[in-house]
Amino acid sequence: MPEKTYILKGTIYDEKQELVSGAVVTVTEVDPLSKTTKFLGYTITDINGYYLIAIEAFEDKFYELGIFPPLNS
Repeated sequence: MPEKTYILKGTIYDEKQELVSGAVVTVTEVDPLSKTTKFLGYTITDINGYYLIAIEAFEDKFYELGIFPPLNS
């Protein structure tokens, strides 16, 4: 199946609903048939908690976002 380019974007907040600067957002591709995963990349949120990452995605795969706190916290 042909791949398509997708832009994933959003804003990260903490449990107090405050913006999180410097959080790490990862993207992993999951193949549901072979049960394998492939790390696609990461980005870091800006001062306003905003992130944006582009991926080449396939219709027969799933994609997971991981969100990790800033390294300096």
